[in-house]
Amino acid sequence: MPNNSSSTKKDHHFIPQLHLNYFVGSQPPGHIWTYSKGSLKSFSSIPKETGFSKYFYGIRTENGEIDNSIEDNFSEIESRSAPIYQKLIDEDINLSPEEKLQFSVFLALMKFRSPVARRIYADSYSKFLQIQAYARTASKDGFNSYIKKYQEDTGETLNESEKDAIKIDLKDMSRFSISIPQEQTLSTLNSVNPLAEILCQMEWSIGKLMNGYFVTTDNPLIYDVNRDTVHPIYGGFGFTNKTCQVIFPLSHKKILFLSWGKTQPIFDVSKAFSTQINKALISHSENFTYSHIRHKEIFKLVELLKNDRQEMKISGFGPDKFAKTTINRNWTKK
Repeated sequence: MPNNSSSTKKDHHFIPQLHLNYFVGSQPPGHIWTYSKGSLKSFSSIPKETGFSKYFYGIRTENGEIDNSIEDNFSEIESRSAPIYQKLIDEDINLSPEEKLQFSVFLALMKFRSPVARRIYADSYSKFLQIQAYARTASKDGFNSYIKKYQEDTGETLNESEKDAIKIDLKDMSRFSISIPQEQTLSTLNSVNPLAEILCQMEWSIGKLMNGYFVTTDNPLIYDVNRDTVHPIYGGFGFTNKTCQVIFPLSHKKILFLSWGKTQPIFDVSKAFSTQINKALISHSENFTYSHIRHKEIFKLVELLKNDRQEMKISGFGPDKFAKTTINRNWTKK
């Protein structure tokens, strides 16, 4: 990654302009419409002014400056992916191995750079910490060892009521709020290359739409698996599940479809199926849906699915209830 990125670059796109450019409309010309689950409102803007957050990928250095090297790296990946993106738009599915791998990296990045992925990471890490805390109360010896180390580290001597209070807090932290630093959620990016390798091995095809339209969102790479293959404890094994089907909207008229089975390189998508795809995309979004038009049907779907959120489900050993998790972005105000 570059080490000389400018600290003045504030607007970090969680949805790249490369992608948004294929969803611009004509009313107003060159604009894209944004729909919000949170406010149930819409507005139009040019791609440059859409889908960004201040210093979303920034890292504050020891001297107090913002390191934008991650955002710069994303820009390089997008530049290398742009001609491949256009080939897919042109229905040229015959990519070289190098092109397929490059665009697989772009797709994987679309998954793990998203606000959804970073929130899920924060929530999962928070729950992991709470399960660790809960585990310290699971046995008398374990809890006594924890108290002994606590007293050695702090120099305090706890009475029995104080020990009991700590045990209650460790066992149930649901009345607290746990804040995870925004920078820590960048660990999701460690999953980009492994996912890219998986996507590159799948079969790719392009679905084109004659009537209707596709939307995109702040979390546009979505997948599904056959529910019969999902284990109640171990889950469905994600993208490696051989029933996995991946959808990525390329434009308001075309989608990229990935699966483990042979498919037609180019296929037609019905208007009814496009509606189901749009519904799934909006359901998987964190907040924002993007479209080339302002349309009442999109409003209806956004309102219908406004409470849908992607969550990491945890079962088994651990507390009955978990603390609320927030992502701390206060450092951006320094």
